[in-house]
Amino acid sequence: IFYSQDAWSDAEGQLHIDSHQDYQLLSARQTPEGLYLVFKRPFITCDIKDYLIEDGTVHLIYAVLEKPFHSLSAINISTLHRGLQRVQLLKPEIRTPPLPDDVLTMDVLAPDVVIPDKETTYWCYITELPQHFPKHHIVMYEPAITKGHEAIVHHIEVFQCSEDYETIPHYSGPCDSKMKPEKLNHCRHVLAAWAMGAK
Repeated sequence: IFYSQDAWSDAEGQLHIDSHQDYQLLSARQTPEGLYLVFKRPFITCDIKDYLIEDGTVHLIYAVLEKPFHSLSAINISTLHRGLQRVQLLKPEIRTPPLPDDVLTMDVLAPDVVIPDKETTYWCYITELPQHFPKHHIVMYEPAITKGHEAIVHHIEVFQCSEDYETIPHYSGPCDSKMKPEKLNHCRHVLAAWAMGAK
């Protein structure tokens, strides 16, 4: 049984039924992979308690109930087991143009990364282009994330190192580590940037 109601939470995490019911649940289904909800709501509701849906990444917060509640107003979300999913609710309707047949692809990967037991980790990995690599124009880039790990990678940035150095030491480790070579601080020219929810 699925029950849907528009509500908002106060600073203490207590839920309150919204006097303006702007959400409409269209369908809900449970599968072995998870729970799928389809709902609709106007982008602009003129309700100060509603989230303004705009371009960019949106943080969707969900919570898991351990027992049924008789009313949403009896729930305090600060006491629940919560999770976070970053998505783009609004995406521009721009079709990706077909790529030419002679386009070349190259993977820039950070292999064999063991993620530390920390809430947030910034990982630095040095890779080199093949020797005598000719000039190319980048026409597209996209993330290459191991299947099943999509939820833990928040963003990816690819930097070019300074041409003042003929060689850059190889390194694979936390970006804030004292073991990181000093020369890596000169790898600051952004070639590509991606954030969760982007395509």
